[in-house]
This record gives sequence, C-alpha cells and structure tokens, in this order.
Amino acid sequence: MDQQNRRAPLARRRFLVGLAALASVPLLPLRGSARSVDDSALVEARLVARAATSQLAPKEYPGTAVWGYNGSVPGPVLRVRHGGRLRVMVENRLDEGTTVHWHGVRVPNAMDGVPVITQPPIEPQGSFMYEFVPPDAGTFLYHPNPEKLRHGHSFRVVARNDRPSARREWLDTVLLAPRETAEIAFVADNPGDWMFHCHVLEHQASGMMACIRVI
Repeated sequence: MDQQNRRAPLARRRFLVGLAALASVPLLPLRGSARSVDDSALVEARLVARAATSQLAPKEYPGTAVWGYNGSVPGPVLRVRHGGRLRVMVENRLDEGTTVHWHGVRVPNAMDGVPVITQPPIEPQGSFMYEFVPPDAGTFLYHPNPEKLRHGHSFRVVARNDRPSARREWLDTVLLAPRETAEIAFVADNPGDWMFHCHVLEHQASGMMACIRVI
C-alpha cells in the first residue's frame, strides 16, 4: 500500500472528528430577502482550532482525543441577528492546514472556506478573518472543509425521477436513494467558483465533485 493510500483513512478520521466540532449559527426567522446591513449589530468571535480531549463517552470511559474549536466538541454557538454582521477570527493551532465552511449560509465566495478554491488553507499557527452578513435566517453549521451539496446557493428540487415535486422548499443538500434522480433549480446570483459535491467522503474520493463558476 503506497503512502497516499495509507494516509487516506487517517484523513477521513480526522475529517469526521472535525465534523463532531459542529456548532450552530442561529438567526432569527426563515429564508427571505436580506435586510439592510446593521453594522451596529456586529458580532465578533474568536475560534481556535486545536487538539483537545472531550468526554464523548460515558464518564466511566476515558476522554476522546479530538480536534475542536476552543477546546470543545461541539464548538461554541455563534449568534447574530438577521441583518447583522458576523466577524470571526479563526486561529489554527493544529499540525496541518484548515479552513471553516459556513454550511448552508449564502456567504460571499471568498468566505466559503474551501481550501485552494476560495482561499489558501490557514497554515499551522496562522489565522484568517471571516466576515459576512448572513442573508437568511435559520440555524446553520460551521465546520472544517479539508476535502472540498453545492456551496454558495440554495436550490429547489423541482422533480424527482422525472415527476414534478409537490414540495419545493429551499435546500442546500438533497438526499438521493439508489437509482433515484433529482432535478434542481437555483438562481446563480452569487459570483465565484463554488464546489458541487456528494457529502459521502468515499464518493467524493471517487470523483463525485465538481466546480460551478458563476460570473
């Protein structure tokens, strides 16, 4: 087995540990057009990505070594009012590069947190400032995105298996059963290069990812 193949399972394990460090960005209420920006409602936060020990199992078991934000799993909850601005300084205290992806939030392309595509990785001992105004209300996740759903836009499922969908709510991820098809529609109103990929890591590694350029 070559070195690259030996590293793949470890990378996936580290990625999954990173996913355990998810936290919420609650916004008040559902999707709609963004309000005018209120810089008086600025929320500033600091996230430190570092190794830690977390008691994920019952107390009779030892703690679990994790990579988390601010030493906790999940990471801290960030709260910002709809129309307010969120400014987050991310500091990397890990031994390899990282980024933060704001899952489901329609951020500007430069804030999407996809390494190489939208920003260079935050190198060990480095930092990066994320700043944006969340255009939609809701509860969202933030997490590392080391391996590169469709970023930057929300979409509607207009048909499944060639049959029109009765429900056409706004989504950022769609679940497909084996041999199922889905037709989606969205407005390409957020310029930049955006990842479009499966969320199953093995499927990503097999090539189920692409890039959509909005100009």
